[in-house]
Amino acid sequence: MAALRFLGIAAAVLAATLAGVAAASALTGTASQSEPPPAAEQFVPRDGTTRVTPGAADPDGGPRWGVRTYTSREGQSCVEVGRVTPGGRYGRLEANGEVAELPSAPSGVCGDLDVDPVILAINTRAARGGLPARTVLYGQAAPDVEAMTAGAPGRAAAPVALTGERTFVVVAEGIHEASEFPVDVRTRDGEVTRYRW
Repeated sequence: MAALRFLGIAAAVLAATLAGVAAASALTGTASQSEPPPAAEQFVPRDGTTRVTPGAADPDGGPRWGVRTYTSREGQSCVEVGRVTPGGRYGRLEANGEVAELPSAPSGVCGDLDVDPVILAINTRAARGGLPARTVLYGQAAPDVEAMTAGAPGRAAAPVALTGERTFVVVAEGIHEASEFPVDVRTRDGEVTRYRW
């Protein structure tokens, strides 16, 4: 029989309400957009480790949502979410429909996938410039994760598709509470971890 663990917010689980604020800032409890705090080493990307993986379609179309991953200088796995062009350019969607490329920066949510089965994060994007509001659940799963399910506002829990980089994205219209996104993670040994924000 599968073992079952319930986890609330842990080091590898972050609910961040962001409208242009880096996830790293949210982790340190700082929400200043004008003067972000100096980046801790655990968030600074190690050269040559950045990868971009397209993920979920947006309900209104346009560039897909994707996850950019990198390894920090301290060796942690880090994830951030944005829009991805068909050519693989990663960035922020502008009101004109173009993706403004974002350089690699210490803006990810980081964790240790040798310890935790998954890095989870939730970002909200307020409506602006004609672009609708979005709530996005995203992250990366450890190699021994066999299956994941996630709930989203207005729908029951459903399987989460993992990319080749083991990343995932679930997009919901509007602004929602993190508690509306329960996640279950099952590893190959049969253990199920339930994340409830």
